Order: sequence, then C-alpha cells, then structure tokens
Amino acid sequence: FPSHDTLEKVKNNLDTLEANLPDNFINTYKLDVKISKAKEYMSIANIALERFDEIFGKTSPKTYALFFANNHELRPGGGFIGSFALIKTEKLKIQEWRIYDVYDADGQLKARVIPPAAISTYLRQPFFFLRDSAFSPDFPTNAIVAEDFLKKELGINGIDGAFMITFSSIEKMIRELGPIYIPEYRTTITYENAYYKTQTFAEENFFPGSTQKKDFLDTL
Repeated sequence: FPSHDTLEKVKNNLDTLEANLPDNFINTYKLDVKISKAKEYMSIANIALERFDEIFGKTSPKTYALFFANNHELRPGGGFIGSFALIKTEKLKIQEWRIYDVYDADGQLKARVIPPAAISTYLRQPFFFLRDSAFSPDFPTNAIVAEDFLKKELGINGIDGAFMITFSSIEKMIRELGPIYIPEYRTTITYENAYYKTQTFAEENFFPGSTQKKDFLDTL
C-alpha cells in the first residue's frame, strides 16, 4: 500500500502538470477533470491509509459484512440484497472470506419484523427480511438495520463495519480487469455477459437448499 509520502509526491506532480501544461492541451483532452478526479482519489487514499492498520486488524481481529446489492432489482439503498459475505481480518491480512445466500439467512428469522409500508403495500409482503433491508437512501442507516438482521437470523454479533457493492460496480471492475476465465464452470466472464452468466449459474435448475448461487459468487 502506498505511503503518505508517495501520495503527496503524486499530488505534487499533478499540481505541476496542471500548472505547466498549455490550456489548449488540457481542454482538448479534458485533463482538468481527470486531474481533479485523481486528486479526489488521493484524498480518499490518504483517509484509507490512516485507518489501514485498524481495518486489517493489526492489533485485534475485525469482522466485516459485505452486502451484494442487485441494482437491477431496485431498492432505495442500492438494490435487492441477494448475497452477503462475512470477512475476517487479523494481523494485516484477510483471514476468512465466506459468502452466504441471503435466503439461507432469512429462512432462520424466527420473529416477525414489521416491514416498511411500501413493502407491505406494493410487494404485498407481511414480513421484513435482510434481503429488503436496503430501504433507506442512507447507507449507514441500512447498515444498522442489516446488522440487526444478522443478529436475529444467524446470531452474529460484533460486526466492526459494513460495506455494500452493487452488481454494476462489479461489472465495471470486470471491464477494467479484463475477461475472467473460471475453470470450475468452463466459462469466461466479461463486462457484457457478467449479469446474464451470474443469473444463469445462480438460478438455473435452482432448488430449495441449493448452494449454487453462493458457490458461483464465491468462485467469481
């Protein structure tokens, strides 16, 4: 991971570029926007760097929840939560990464949780589950609700932080990384086919108790 000094040198180099490049060159290639965005990333990286040791459990283990939101199936907080991962870090390493199918967790909810009015009215669901918990446009609010569901459904306590990633974000990562060949499934995942392939391997011939969705996501 880069040091503060390295990030500061990059920022200084960007300042130098911005100050010395001809205006017509900057305007032609829209470098002002790109340099501004790069500086924004530098600021974010500095913040992350300050918390790096803590996040990766340098002195004590940490547990995080990562929620996968299908933004093709809309919810106010980013999308329908179809799966989630529990990630454990310790001694500056990811020690464990385990993916769960949300239906496996929701199936263990013993007490009824009253859903938001829109869910009961428009989806005609009398119950509230983790899968629909991204119901606020404010992620910290959704994270608290989701962590409460993890306690109720799986008895999981002590979550140190939560993250959400939408499927569109995953597609963009694949576009930047290039095609990903998955030998276990004899298939290649690309930016163009990622959603279709994921839906196919997750849902084709699905049956109650099947682990095929989480198995495919874990492999990908």
